Amino acid sequence: MHYFASFGYIEEIWGMILGFLLVSTASAIVESLPISSDLDDNLTVPMASLLVGAAVF
Repeated sequence: MHYFASFGYIEEIWGMILGFLLVSTASAIVESLPISSDLDDNLTVPMASLLVGAAVF
């Protein structure tokens, strides 16, 4: 985020920093959960990131 903010693509504000932190934490937690082999991490991690990101932003 800081990289894109340094070029002026996005504005670096505390709300967005907190949102990035929450989405990253949720993705790491979903990645570490031992979910059944029916659901692949390649599906659950982006899905959780999208849901948390939609709720936060």
